[in-house]
Amino acid sequence: MSKFDDPVRATGATALFPLHPDDYEWLYRVSLSEFNSLRWRYRGQVPPFELFVQQLHSDVLVQFVAFDRDSGLPIGHVVAYAADMRNRHCYIGVVMDEHTRGHGRGSECLGLLSDYLFETWGFHKIFAEVPAFTLEPMQGKMDRLQPQALSFDIEGVLTEYLYHNGKFWDMYLVSTSLASWLQSAAAADDSGAHIAEESAS
Repeated sequence: MSKFDDPVRATGATALFPLHPDDYEWLYRVSLSEFNSLRWRYRGQVPPFELFVQQLHSDVLVQFVAFDRDSGLPIGHVVAYAADMRNRHCYIGVVMDEHTRGHGRGSECLGLLSDYLFETWGFHKIFAEVPAFTLEPMQGKMDRLQPQALSFDIEGVLTEYLYHNGKFWDMYLVSTSLASWLQSAAAADDSGAHIAEESAS
């Protein structure tokens, strides 16, 4: 049986699988790379590998490694964290190998994770914190990838919150809702392209 025969969620190009210890070294390198270090959880800090591994599951509800289905190589890591079950919401994040930059793969992975969270956990809303220098490249890419792509609305902004490349940047709080997911899922059913159907194929 191929590693890609039974993903948690998948499209034709990308498959999500639970994080495994074999992925730790790759994830450590990608998370602390020059491209990602200020975008991801450590914001420029460089923790020892052992501490990095210890903190991987801190406040995490679920997390997956995204693999490219053609090459079989890992390309990203998606996380759902800070889950509030009483109020039915959580936060999500994604870190991608910089070689995927400009191809919309991060947005694709977030779409797969959101699909899993709404369908499995029944959340009312999903939030993400997105730096301004990351938000602009993300906008519009999901719509070009798949018809059931979710839209994320801006809920708020922390002005001049992050210092990066010699200037201060805003931090956006964005969200998508169960209603948005149901609408996109219905549209995908009409087109025969729902993510859950692809992952079962």
